[in-house]
Amino acid sequence: MQLNDHEQVACASFMLKKDARHWWATVKLTRNVEAMTWADFIREFNQKYYNSAILRAQQDEFLNLKQESMTVIEAVKKFEQLSRLCPFMVKIKEERMRRMMYMFQLDIALAIESGGSLPTTVARCVERAVQIKYIMAQVKEERTKYYEAKRNQRKEGTEGQTKNINKGFKPNYKPNQSSNFKKKGKPSGQGSQNNQSQRRNPYNYSPCKKCGKCHPGECRAGNLNICYRCEKEGIM
Repeated sequence: MQLNDHEQVACASFMLKKDARHWWATVKLTRNVEAMTWADFIREFNQKYYNSAILRAQQDEFLNLKQESMTVIEAVKKFEQLSRLCPFMVKIKEERMRRMMYMFQLDIALAIESGGSLPTTVARCVERAVQIKYIMAQVKEERTKYYEAKRNQRKEGTEGQTKNINKGFKPNYKPNQSSNFKKKGKPSGQGSQNNQSQRRNPYNYSPCKKCGKCHPGECRAGNLNICYRCEKEGIM
């Protein structure tokens, strides 16, 4: 099918989308697109989307592309998009695979390289990366479940021990129980007074109504020569 310049420009502009369609609307306001040749269209389009600054930025993005948090499929899709903009950087199959291995996460790349024979095609490399990522996800999930179960077992064991200890514990001290001691090792005031009274009155004599002292027999208060114990004179 042979198309003239005007038909080629019309077909190409019809396929433009999003930002490119807005760009073409601006071009139509500044130029006579009816008289535009195919070479003019290519030159205008490349000046907008493929100038030297944009090409260098896209090349840097392709060279520094890393999978990071993307899935394998997402990373490969991004790789293919950028490689189409820099075809001269991946002309041969080996260079394309090397760039792709550099893009993958380190653990995936190491697993691909350590899997015996290296993949011979880009499609096989992508297939192996997807398989490895799936296996790694499964292992991570199983490991998480294992350690979570271990934590739950330790937690249940600790709670059971605490319940058994509390169940068998019976305090010997009752707060309301009367005691002669206010603090450990220190007698209370009433206990101290009782001990002093017992030392002064070991026979539990009743206090004398005359002198107020505790002694047996007749009170001899005022007579200093008579002993309270033997009742003899001349001893005091």
